[in-house]
Amino acid sequence: MEEKRTIKINFKDYFKGFDPKNSWVTKLLEKHYRVEISDKPDYLFFTVFSDENIADTDCVKIFISGENYVPDFNLCDYALSSERIEYGDRHFYYPYLLTAKEAMAKARVKHLDTEGKEKRKFCSFVVSNDRADKMRTQLYEAISAYKPIDSGGRYLNNVGGPVADKEAFESEHKFSLCSENSAHPGYITEKIVQAFAAGTIPIYWGAPDVGEIFNKKAMVFAGDYNSPEEVARRVAEIDADDELYLSMLREPALVNENYYEERWNELERFLVSIIEQPKEKAYRFNRAFWGKLYTEKLLSWKDAYEHPGKRFFKVMAKKFKRK
Repeated sequence: MEEKRTIKINFKDYFKGFDPKNSWVTKLLEKHYRVEISDKPDYLFFTVFSDENIADTDCVKIFISGENYVPDFNLCDYALSSERIEYGDRHFYYPYLLTAKEAMAKARVKHLDTEGKEKRKFCSFVVSNDRADKMRTQLYEAISAYKPIDSGGRYLNNVGGPVADKEAFESEHKFSLCSENSAHPGYITEKIVQAFAAGTIPIYWGAPDVGEIFNKKAMVFAGDYNSPEEVARRVAEIDADDELYLSMLREPALVNENYYEERWNELERFLVSIIEQPKEKAYRFNRAFWGKLYTEKLLSWKDAYEHPGKRFFKVMAKKFKRK
């Protein structure tokens, strides 16, 4: 058996507590290589929560983020993002829902068990970030005017404190109000997956192209209505009609039930294709002249201003500590 080739990788700008050895990137690459976490990597994976990666130009740089954040291809050779773009061999569409493996498995079969689920409580809402698009709150208020929503997150909490088990909490309800923090094509996170996994009907606001992955007959897609009040009227109509509710609940969550596995197989091929090239041929972004000037400009800004991601998490940490 041929011995696996050793590759040196590292990670930067991730959240506090991130464990490189248990990252999905490391585990995926270990199927093909002997992976060494190194301070002098050949391949650097970085994300959005800081700017420490900017000075690194002597390694192949791979940006990864499921956030609503456009990759800067002047700083990375390759990118995995929620943008629906094609850019030669440099970009892979990576919606954050791909991180929800267990929830995706439950969502795939949720329509097979619907008995008695029309008798549950009305609607759940589990949110802790209060800096999202105002539509999230407007939907909450409009639907609550019809019937109170149980809010189990830190934001607008009305159940005595944050719930310990989101899926269990959502599964006690007929509907889950699961809005993204912003609406953008391709930006589809774990929120809708978790709502389906809990066996609910998602009331979803976010990516206008969500129907390419998830069955719109199984959800209330707020983007199909002109106002939060119209969404609320549709929810009230479904809530009052058990047969209509159950007919929607029996709809499969996914347009293609094999989407998750197929996307992960494509992702694996994408990363392996990067590493199978000689390192010097895997470089893509400009590291000379204008590229170098661009990097130097960003480094000067970095010294003057703190990364907004860092500021945000500091503010949120202080807020939650007070609570």
